[in-house]
Amino acid sequence: MLAACGRDLPGNLFALPLTLTRDELAHYVTQDADSLEMSVTAEPLDDGVSLSGVQPKVGVILEGGRYVGRTKMQDTHIIAKLPVVGQALLPEVEELSLRLAGAAGVNVTEAHLEPLEMLAVEHGYDLGDVSRKTNFLAVIRYDRSPDGRVHCEDFCQVLGVMPENKYMGASYLEVASVLMEFPTLGEPAVHELLRRMVVNEMLGNPDMHLKNIGIYYPDGHTPELPPAYDIVAYAAYNKRMGHALHILPPELAVKPKMSVKDAQQSKAAKPGIGPAVIRKFCEELQIPEKPAAKVIRDTVKNAVLRWPDLIASSLLTETQKERLLTHFHAHPLVASLIRRQGKPAELDLSS
Repeated sequence: MLAACGRDLPGNLFALPLTLTRDELAHYVTQDADSLEMSVTAEPLDDGVSLSGVQPKVGVILEGGRYVGRTKMQDTHIIAKLPVVGQALLPEVEELSLRLAGAAGVNVTEAHLEPLEMLAVEHGYDLGDVSRKTNFLAVIRYDRSPDGRVHCEDFCQVLGVMPENKYMGASYLEVASVLMEFPTLGEPAVHELLRRMVVNEMLGNPDMHLKNIGIYYPDGHTPELPPAYDIVAYAAYNKRMGHALHILPPELAVKPKMSVKDAQQSKAAKPGIGPAVIRKFCEELQIPEKPAAKVIRDTVKNAVLRWPDLIASSLLTETQKERLLTHFHAHPLVASLIRRQGKPAELDLSS
């Protein structure tokens, strides 16, 4: 597997195959087992591309006005995220989601829609009914630059969590604690994390798990927070609430008064942002609460000001627009601000 994707791993990593005799290779592949499934091949596939996640995607480069698979020894600089059967206009939804996040103040990765006919690379995905209007999302990789590769790590790697535990291996507080350890990250990076958290709430995106947060090293040594990626407004499809991770570890969670029925339903829930949660969050990190609360207020203000027009003019279906706007307007902080339209500065985080 490493040999198959080793030349184009995320970040500045290479995994290169050793030159082995056939007997040595058979030892590593079969582990000296007497029987082996016919699907197992002895020879590794050279120069594959490693892209994690469940959405169909391929690594490409832009060459001669077309998106093509890289030639030998080239790095892919663009991730082409393809349409998905059963999730209408997913590339359009994700492109809009990134623009909405950017309009709210989040630092987002560069991405744009392109006609699928411009993608000149073989793939094995079933993309459903395609036409000249079918698009894919071209996401510019932040771990590639004209000067070479930029090393990066997601928070599964940072915290030593296995990928299968990306939804439960840590909390956002633990992520923030790591950010606070480095002068180039610190409180500004924590504020950006909070900004992304509230944007995800307003979009109905419960998928900012440990592999969708990371750090990178533009100078090769100093960690920085990379642009946000994999932001998808799932509220355009159906009602989505909560977060991928707990904001606070369960043992520190702020437990509001609730009925027995609500308490039972909340056992598996991951509560959203509220004044008590933010207070505890800042207290544990030993950072001032007021600047963090202001970040959240300003993010909501930006969204209320700009999102409705961006959603209305988007390529989404009318049903998707309605679902997304309904979810957005129902968010407690958004509803609070709309009630106070005459005095937006009085947005109440406690609402």
